[in-house]
Amino acid sequence: MSKLVRWQTPFSDAFYPTVTAAFSAPFTGKDNLKIVVGPKGIYDYPKYLITFEQVLTFNCFEEGCAPHREWPEGEYTEPKPCAWEWKDSPSIASYQNCGEFDENNKPFPLFHYLIFGGDYIAEVIVKKEPVIETVLEPTKLTIDFEC
Repeated sequence: MSKLVRWQTPFSDAFYPTVTAAFSAPFTGKDNLKIVVGPKGIYDYPKYLITFEQVLTFNCFEEGCAPHREWPEGEYTEPKPCAWEWKDSPSIASYQNCGEFDENNKPFPLFHYLIFGGDYIAEVIVKKEPVIETVLEPTKLTIDFEC
């Protein structure tokens, strides 16, 4: 049976954090998606910057009016996390059937992540595990790409 499992992050236990995303054109650069999670809200620090590379799918839903999605139940944990990984996602299986292979002709290890915020829900499927950095003060972010 398919289940969401806790994604271990510094913000996993946050209760409906703020979630903000910045996205560049797909496959034009290494860091084409950045998500900022504010566990204590939009104005308080620390915040966490998640950089995703090689994004296959990115969805960002307004939390209150998100369309119905076929996400499975999450594993039972206390407190209930806001950050989840869907290890046996049908989307991962679908992408692996479409020829997502590395230079050694082995299937990429794909990852499916969900972050349930109080304002937005972010869903990301990527070929690499993301990098999470702590942001302690206001910081200007840049996403660089060519068109």
